[in-house]
Amino acid sequence: FGTGHHPTTRICLEIMERLPIHGKSVLDIGCGSGILSIGSKKLGAKTVLAIDNDPSALICCEKNIEANFSTQVIKTLQSNLIESISGTYDLVIANIVTKTLLELFSQMHMKSILNINGDLIISGVSLERESKLSKSLKRLPFSLEERREIDGWVGFRARKSSISS
Repeated sequence: FGTGHHPTTRICLEIMERLPIHGKSVLDIGCGSGILSIGSKKLGAKTVLAIDNDPSALICCEKNIEANFSTQVIKTLQSNLIESISGTYDLVIANIVTKTLLELFSQMHMKSILNINGDLIISGVSLERESKLSKSLKRLPFSLEERREIDGWVGFRARKSSISS
């Protein structure tokens, strides 16, 4: 994970490459090494907030950000991934374990942090867990726009429409 070589990271990066990220606000939930945050900024994101609940991951993320940008370009925050997210974003990326994704969806917190017409990219989902996650995602008022699969791992892009606000 976190090197760009793991299928879930590649899925997220490939989806991100096709999105108009320039000028957008991005939240990277479970940022790990920071590769998706760095990718967002390199694709033109106006602001990026990278959060993780693991202090070691955040240290790694901050080192990688510093190697690619000044530390002021991407903000980092150690927080509980579920309860401490505030603000709204144009793009939310969560390449994290399915259990945590399901917790985010069950609390409907994902709905409140994503701007209208915002995109949600999620991955970290094995084929075995896909149906459980898909059912949970369908309960959210988002439209499923894309599904990608690489080597037994799945990622999705969903969009929040004005109808779902």
